[in-house]
Amino acid sequence: MTAIMSTTTGSRVSWLLRLAAVAVMFAVSIAVRLIAFHRTRSIARRLSRPAVRPASERQAVTVLAAIDAACRWVPVRAACLERSIAAVVLLRLRRRRVEWCHGIKTQPVALHAWIQVDGRPVGEPADPTTTYNVLFTTHHHEGTTT
Repeated sequence: MTAIMSTTTGSRVSWLLRLAAVAVMFAVSIAVRLIAFHRTRSIARRLSRPAVRPASERQAVTVLAAIDAACRWVPVRAACLERSIAAVVLLRLRRRRVEWCHGIKTQPVALHAWIQVDGRPVGEPADPTTTYNVLFTTHHHEGTTT
């Protein structure tokens, strides 16, 4: 399994998408601090339901590029948790879905969150599943409603 890196430069991301990314990053950053993690996880699961079409790799990379560009304008923490949840939200607003994953590693203990398309990490320098044990994913099999 290989990770899909962003090849979209910030200049190719539309201003409308960048503006939406700023609003979503700001909202997600606040929500992550105010809502318990199990509720955040539940929201990510609901937003990833199969009610909308799966995102393509290109769509996911474009949204991540918009979020990365937005991070320069939003004076809040923009780590992997906020970035990945913002991508889930922004893609859902575009009627697309991705898988949201959350993992842990030991020695030293660290947590990481990322998005996947068709089981492949997007926007990661390397495949996080080789380093992190996946604790949670919003992966849905066709025909399920969980």
